[in-house]
Amino acid sequence: MSMLKILFADDQVPSDKYWGLEKNELISAIQNEHPTWGNTNGFISNFYPMRLTVQKLQSAGYDVTLARSLSEAMTLAQKSQFDIAIVDLRWDADDGLSPKESDAAGWKICDAIEKADVATKRQTLQIVYSSRFDKEPDIAMRAADLNKLPIYKSYNDAGRESLLASVKFIDGLSKQKQPTDTQQAISKFQNILFQYLETPLKQQQRFFWLILAFIILSILLLISGAVAVVFFNQQLFNTLSSVASLLFTTVLAALTALLAKKDKEIKKTITEVKEQLNNAIERAEKASKSRH
Repeated sequence: MSMLKILFADDQVPSDKYWGLEKNELISAIQNEHPTWGNTNGFISNFYPMRLTVQKLQSAGYDVTLARSLSEAMTLAQKSQFDIAIVDLRWDADDGLSPKESDAAGWKICDAIEKADVATKRQTLQIVYSSRFDKEPDIAMRAADLNKLPIYKSYNDAGRESLLASVKFIDGLSKQKQPTDTQQAISKFQNILFQYLETPLKQQQRFFWLILAFIILSILLLISGAVAVVFFNQQLFNTLSSVASLLFTTVLAALTALLAKKDKEIKKTITEVKEQLNNAIERAEKASKSRH
């Protein structure tokens, strides 16, 4: 079974060049590269536990793709496909963003994922990952209202376990949605049924429009006869009426007989396909029981 593909979009994940450093070495290297960041509320120190969070997911067997900047996350959201997207909301470590852009970065990524899903007819399950939920609980409600799972971002073992548990829960749900043998058989024969019926149904539709066209033609002939009475003579009216009546009766009888024949063919086809479908379901159920 293929691994679940996860997009982990968070600006506090250390870059590859710092990935193998010990905690103190990692913090020192980031401070030297970004002296203006400071370490208020452990901002730089928290890069190390975020690396542990990513490693936790990888150790569980998930295929994790990292996005450490807004531009990188937007590119991945638009051009790649994932089963789950874990998206941090505020991006303070992306130096290319203004404070306003940093605050809205996570939602922007979520929107990009949704647009890509619409274009590719997929559904990427989104986890909104933020440490702001305790002070701004309305953000968590907004995420839930938008069908995104809000997970509190904490930088300890409990936070890592909570995120992993959420991913495993989603993974379990996605596996439950895999079609059974019976469901696959039903889907297959539904497609066959549509293929069988598509042509005769289209023919029936054409016959309907053909009948309607002849009815209109007959009415026009009758109107022409009425005009002939006014401007010409009764004999012309009688002639046109006779032609219209004969034309309508003949064509209607022929088309009605043809429609009846096609109707029988459709009913016969439906019966045959239903029998095939029932046989396939029985075989699939027997095969499924024998495996268990």
